[in-house]
Amino acid sequence: GQALGAAALVALGLQGADGRRHGVQGLHLEGVDRIHGRVDVGEGRLELRKADASGGRFEGLDVYWRSPKANFAKTTWRHCKIAGQLTRCNFDGATFEECIFIDQWFDGISAKGATFRGCYFKECVMKGANLEGARFLDVATDSELDLSSTRAAKLVLDARFSSPDTAAALRAPKSDLRYASI
Repeated sequence: GQALGAAALVALGLQGADGRRHGVQGLHLEGVDRIHGRVDVGEGRLELRKADASGGRFEGLDVYWRSPKANFAKTTWRHCKIAGQLTRCNFDGATFEECIFIDQWFDGISAKGATFRGCYFKECVMKGANLEGARFLDVATDSELDLSSTRAAKLVLDARFSSPDTAAALRAPKSDLRYASI
């Protein structure tokens, strides 16, 4: 039922990488069906389908998420380790501070005006994403970003890649980078 799905989400989401419990504030799941159709927790993974977590605050999470089409607009993420597939999700206006993205698939997301500050990206793929006005500030060295075919007008990317082969660390073929600052 709905309460069980939300309780399972909170139980998984509150466990931090340090083994302590951490807070999740402002999370609102809508329309969780009776047979785990929208929230599915199994083997340390979390699946949200078309969930609405807009305006939520997440801190200290260590999760693998599969969340096609979820709404994470105007959310705040601090010190989170995120892995999984967040395809076609809405992250417009979201803020990520000192987060780690590992093998993350953000294909087709919208993150207009989102801010990524002090984040590390390991094999992070954002193909076809809308990153108009997004800001990647103080990106950790050795980060790997694939921004292929993105709409990234007015994007700000402040990064220092330590690899001598920077082409392998940042890819953006066929991307709209008009007025971008890299």
